[in-house]
Amino acid sequence: VADNEKAVLFSLETSPSVFEYYLGLNNFYTVWQYNNSRMYVTAVRDIANAINNNGL
Repeated sequence: VADNEKAVLFSLETSPSVFEYYLGLNNFYTVWQYNNSRMYVTAVRDIANAINNNGL
């Protein structure tokens, strides 16, 4: 990550008292503008990764 790149560190509680941490970069902010929800942005990321990993 470049020193001047905008980034955000955020966490999601995946089960009671269990957290996963994410680093959001440019695409995070693009999706965030559409729907201001960390869970939504993470779901979009997961779907994109699944599509990419299956070669679709």
